[in-house]
Amino acid sequence: MFARQVKYEEGISMINKTIYIGSDDFCKIIDGGYYYVDKTLLIKQLLDKPSEVALIARPRRFGKTLNMMMLKTFFEEAQGSQKYFENMKIWDCGERYTSHQGKYPVVFLTFKDAKCDNWEETYEAICRLIQKEFNRHSLLGHFESLNDYQKKQVDKILNETAGKVVYQNALGDLTEYLHQTTGVRPIILIDEYDTPILQGYEKGFGQEVVSFVRNLFSGGMKNNIHLERAVLTGILRIAQEDIFSGLNNIRVATLLDKDYNDCFGFTEKEVRDIAEYYHAQDKMSEIMEWYDGYTFGGIEIYNPWSVMNYFASDCIPGTYWTATSSNDIIKQCLVNPSAQMMSNLTALLNGDSVEEYVEKNMSYGAVHEEGSAIYTLLLMSGYLCIANAEVPEPQFPHKLKIPNKEIIEVYRKEIFDEMVKGDSSVNQYKVQKSFLSGSASRIQDQLREILLYNVSYYDTASEGFYHALILGILSCLQGNYKIYSNQESGDGRYDLQLADLNKKRGILFEFKVLRNVNGSEPEIMKLLTEAAENLALQQIQRKNYDVALAKLGITNIEKYGVAFFKKYVAVAK
Repeated sequence: MFARQVKYEEGISMINKTIYIGSDDFCKIIDGGYYYVDKTLLIKQLLDKPSEVALIARPRRFGKTLNMMMLKTFFEEAQGSQKYFENMKIWDCGERYTSHQGKYPVVFLTFKDAKCDNWEETYEAICRLIQKEFNRHSLLGHFESLNDYQKKQVDKILNETAGKVVYQNALGDLTEYLHQTTGVRPIILIDEYDTPILQGYEKGFGQEVVSFVRNLFSGGMKNNIHLERAVLTGILRIAQEDIFSGLNNIRVATLLDKDYNDCFGFTEKEVRDIAEYYHAQDKMSEIMEWYDGYTFGGIEIYNPWSVMNYFASDCIPGTYWTATSSNDIIKQCLVNPSAQMMSNLTALLNGDSVEEYVEKNMSYGAVHEEGSAIYTLLLMSGYLCIANAEVPEPQFPHKLKIPNKEIIEVYRKEIFDEMVKGDSSVNQYKVQKSFLSGSASRIQDQLREILLYNVSYYDTASEGFYHALILGILSCLQGNYKIYSNQESGDGRYDLQLADLNKKRGILFEFKVLRNVNGSEPEIMKLLTEAAENLALQQIQRKNYDVALAKLGITNIEKYGVAFFKKYVAVAK
């Protein structure tokens, strides 16, 4: 837990609220007197919607679990739970809303930790979550009046002897039992529903987890007369897998929609209130630069996890959000990246926007295909944001950009680390220095070392891989150098270009990849050297790739031909 405590006199009261980092326990935060940004109007928005099932998609660490815990505390029958809301915004909305407080049995499941490497472990993890929720309701006395058959079904789950069919029907059965024994239709809350699905596709068992989750959800939420309403959170609405097949009562709210647009993440006013509370109003410009930039349903949103960590760390900026996961989503971009992907990635790192189509509903299995899926995933996951003043209609492309400095830093780090598999022995700045030295032999030696010791044999298959490797190495030079990828110049398209307008220095790279090369190392290097000189370097000359740099007023232009074969490389200048 990190903490920031600020004490100062305000009239006769003493303010001393600590920022609590690392807990999504709503009751603990309130009971402990920790700083809480009031998001209880989410309750009003949910109750105002006629839909029985709400799916809210937001990036990770944007307050989904804390909000779901808040909803559980509000709706669930529990003695004394009213105290948590009497000073909150929802209590000012009147009896129409407060009358729902503490009136329902609640089924609560969070899948955020159901992230395993195979289907067997994932199945066991989900079943354990279901078992724990049955046990919780058993301890609350909700199963005492069930008939013998129903009690046997409950016992199978409690004793961990239930089969797959029983677990698939568990949500539907549990809502029926709770309705029967309490006389009140229950509320279902499922947090981070898509975590095991995304992990499944990443690890090769996507179909198994989709099939199970589809049946689990259908039983609990499809035409269920025992259900009052349900709320699910996740990163995406996963469409093509038909997880929500037949659920005509579902209302989906992605970050492109206006529904719940101020309920997840912090608005600018909320951030300014925090800054004022901790006497840090002068830090707003820095907070904007690092953690602003998101747009949810047309309003400006800050990353809440990073903002709270920033204040808890004495207002020292850092990549707090990106340190909370492995950032596997960005790595999807680096699986055999196309020339267009590399061009777009370069533009984004330069601070420019790219135009791409975005789908509200997508298939996670399509992220490796060329098209809109990867950009949809990056947008919905928080690695891109909408740059348009107004969100366009679905049939038109969206302007996308990297939202802030924090996310730019993670792109730069992940690109390089993915290429060298995160080997801490590789000094990125040493490699960059080699590229700026003007020495072809030094560049060649450094690249050979990286390829030999840090790159998998199986990764070295395409020009896109090598292109991404060089881009990752050079990405931190942005600021001094403008970097361009796969842009038209002269009579063709160069692979990579760097331009320092202040020093009038430009660098051009052309890459070639050889295949089906046989022979000893000297023979391989001879072929690579010939390719670097006669194919790559001469292509720069022949097609006049330096025209674009000359147009920028750059007079000192260095040209490099680079040829690769597996872990071998030759550089010609």
